[in-house]
Amino acid sequence: MANVMLNYGAIALAFWNHPDSKCLLPCVQKRWADCEQPLFVMCLLLHPKYNGVFQQLPETDLTSMGQLGKFATMYYKRFIDDDVGDLRLDVMRWHQKGLS
Repeated sequence: MANVMLNYGAIALAFWNHPDSKCLLPCVQKRWADCEQPLFVMCLLLHPKYNGVFQQLPETDLTSMGQLGKFATMYYKRFIDDDVGDLRLDVMRWHQKGLS
């Protein structure tokens, strides 16, 4: 999923510089809007290969540490268990330097 998010970004960037960008960009933006964006963002953050890429992203409503902690908690509760323990702290540490 991290690769998919990076590909969306690469396609959008390529379309941005295209002569027909006014008709191409809305198509990519609509498809991205239809995605479960928090899940894609978490996949990019947690992928060991792309943690450095994630750290270079500008802080937005999707990429702020507060939101990332909320996303991690939401998905953990949805798929694993209600007891999240120190998950928010673990996400913050991973974002800063990766877990050891």
